[in-house]
Amino acid sequence: MSLTLALLPLTALLLSAATTRWLILRAAAGWGIFDQPNARSLHSSPIPRTGGVAVLCGGSVPLLAALLLGVDMMTPELLGIGAALVLVASISLLDDVRQVSPVVRLLAHGSAAGLLIFNGLNWSTLELPGLTLALPSLLASGLTLLYVMWMINLYNFMDGLDGFAGGMAVSGFTALALLGGISGDLVFTLIAGSIAAAALGFLTGNFPPARIFLGDIGAASLGLLAAVYRCGASNAVYFHCGQRGWHFRRSSLMQLGRYCTDCGAANGSGKRTVRIIISGWCSLAGVAAPHCCAVTR
Repeated sequence: MSLTLALLPLTALLLSAATTRWLILRAAAGWGIFDQPNARSLHSSPIPRTGGVAVLCGGSVPLLAALLLGVDMMTPELLGIGAALVLVASISLLDDVRQVSPVVRLLAHGSAAGLLIFNGLNWSTLELPGLTLALPSLLASGLTLLYVMWMINLYNFMDGLDGFAGGMAVSGFTALALLGGISGDLVFTLIAGSIAAAALGFLTGNFPPARIFLGDIGAASLGLLAAVYRCGASNAVYFHCGQRGWHFRRSSLMQLGRYCTDCGAANGSGKRTVRIIISGWCSLAGVAAPHCCAVTR
């Protein structure tokens, strides 16, 4: 059983890579949705922006297989995440196919965030070395709402740069999977590992020079999941790894800082490949440092 579960991320990788390849071939035949180059682009010709379909397919199929294998994933919290993901992916796909107004998109993003908050997701405590500050319920809900919406649009902002959003997803979710493994949370680890593997499969067509981009459906979905994992890592209602202690939550907070840094790097100078590698090392350092240096409470 454990060996079978360990192979599920490999399934996500292979399925995502195969779907990415198929989408690229279909785009070469003139089918698909294309990203037109602009001032921020590294490409000079239209590139298909349907790679998010590959990531979602690659990441979801192994999780369905895990469910069939008896892994307890039918919790209200995970079902809420699934519902929010469907909402964000649907409005994003519609935006890819035909332009959706920013107001409608933000309403959909806010509704997804509200659904997660209603279902128990809340950034209720600010924890730093030597400081633990419990946030009032209304402030915590407002902060969580803004954070989820911000992460969705942050990822969307970084799509269109060769290998950038995909590389972030690989390094970030791999680090979170390691955090889940350290804490013994099977579901947390399995989901994060499958997302990281699916993003790696997509990266086979997105690494410079990119032949495909995530599109809104992929970028917005990954942003939502990144937000859920950051908040969920400090919320034992969602994942029991939140019971691990404040040093686990500090690691996930470092992942948040990495996303902020990468967002700034998206407009910076220098090689994207170098920044992706640095981002990956920062992610792994965010896992290793607190685990090695902090004392479990």
